[in-house]
Amino acid sequence: MNAVRIALLLASVVSLGCVTRIADLTLVANRNVGNIPEPIAKDVVGRHCQVIWAAGQQPNLEEAIDLAQKTTPGANALANVAIYYEYHWYFLFTQLCFRVEGDAVQIEAHAAQ
Repeated sequence: MNAVRIALLLASVVSLGCVTRIADLTLVANRNVGNIPEPIAKDVVGRHCQVIWAAGQQPNLEEAIDLAQKTTPGANALANVAIYYEYHWYFLFTQLCFRVEGDAVQIEAHAAQ
């Protein structure tokens, strides 16, 4: 009976986890979409990193997207986007990063109806 309790205790400790919201995106398409404006700039990159000393710290995907857009004045969206999740292990810490690459575009804002 004690062996069963120990096994259940170990199983519960090993099965711990968490959920993290990565981003709130206004529009995402996994297929080709027509009427994408000509890029203002090509191959812009945004990168947001977090050095991890303990659990719970994560880089922010939205911040990486914003940083990529800010590289080009007037851009308010990205097209042809690739998102990378990077992790680098060092002796005492880990660095996690989101890297966003794409073409900066300007999309006309529609007035609220």
